[in-house]
Amino acid sequence: MKGKKVERVVFNEITKKAVTNGINNPREIESPLVDAYMARRALDYLVGFNISPILWTKLPGSKSAGRVQSVALRLITEREHEIELFKPEEFWTIASNFQYDDKLIQSKLSVFNEKKTENKLDLVTIATPNSTHFTITKAFLEAGFNVFCEKPMALSKRAAENMIRIADESNFIIGIGHERRYDPAIEKLKSIVNDRSFGEKMHIEANWSHDILASLDNNNWRGSSIEAPAGGMTGTGVHMTDLFLSMFGSVEGLFAQSSNRVLSFETGDLSTVQMKFKNGATGQLSVISKTPYYCRLTAFGDKMWAELRDLKHPMFKAETELSFCKIGEEPTKELFPATDIIKSNLEEWAMAIQGKSNYRFTNQEKIENVAILEAMDKSIKDRKWVKI
Repeated sequence: MKGKKVERVVFNEITKKAVTNGINNPREIESPLVDAYMARRALDYLVGFNISPILWTKLPGSKSAGRVQSVALRLITEREHEIELFKPEEFWTIASNFQYDDKLIQSKLSVFNEKKTENKLDLVTIATPNSTHFTITKAFLEAGFNVFCEKPMALSKRAAENMIRIADESNFIIGIGHERRYDPAIEKLKSIVNDRSFGEKMHIEANWSHDILASLDNNNWRGSSIEAPAGGMTGTGVHMTDLFLSMFGSVEGLFAQSSNRVLSFETGDLSTVQMKFKNGATGQLSVISKTPYYCRLTAFGDKMWAELRDLKHPMFKAETELSFCKIGEEPTKELFPATDIIKSNLEEWAMAIQGKSNYRFTNQEKIENVAILEAMDKSIKDRKWVKI
């Protein structure tokens, strides 16, 4: 071999193709690889020849303790050490099956706030089609979770009562997506209505219109009789009825009607309701699903009136205008800057479930608002006054 060029043939499998390819593509001899080979051979002598006899004595049937077996043994021992040090942690995965119009919808929660859901969940937010709120909320409450449910909380008073009962049994608080209560202008309006200077509560009314639904397909669930039985009152009107309850108290009865003027929604694009409160005051609300955004809420006492108007939809972070006028005085107007009312709602609820704060929605108000929605649906269908 002296004076002849020696090259290295490498193949990773004993097949004709691999061996032929290795012979046809030889490599240069590399000193580091030769040194590594010599080191491995030395280990065979130093480790294998000395330890193998001990293994034969202590572990009958053992072959040897050469360099290959030693590496494998190290991998096994390191893995076993990792297993001994392992500390189990509880984690959750959430998979749900929903059925809508005979279609099965499968979903799985795997990422939350850009992080994998590897840690135990503390609470759950429900933002699914309205008819599923009761079933999903009930399941999570019974599984031991606090639940924040998008409005409407349910579509029947009975369902709402069951949700509250299950939550109470576990000392849970159901959060509800009526964020308008956290608007600074609404808070000021409520303080005016409840002040002695407002006088006797006489009447409260609101007009709400929004054309955001006009762009939806006519078959969208938000316009179906199953998911929105009271038309626009189901998704948007409930915000106003919630405010009615918080300012004027419980409703005794109501008369509602709906009409389909422009759009082709199953439940119409115009809804109105007249109501009487248990304290003798009256209320009126209209919701339109086609006119550009407009929101006005006015409360009348026997000594003054107060009116709130959104300059734009809250999603645009616009100012809210509040006007009020006492007998014998000129109207006063105030502008309130936009705030993150959704965040305020969630934060107060989170503090409440930790026992660090009160949640401003009473269970009775949650139930009564659903009862009002259910009564509106019945009144629209039966075309008559419905007692709550």
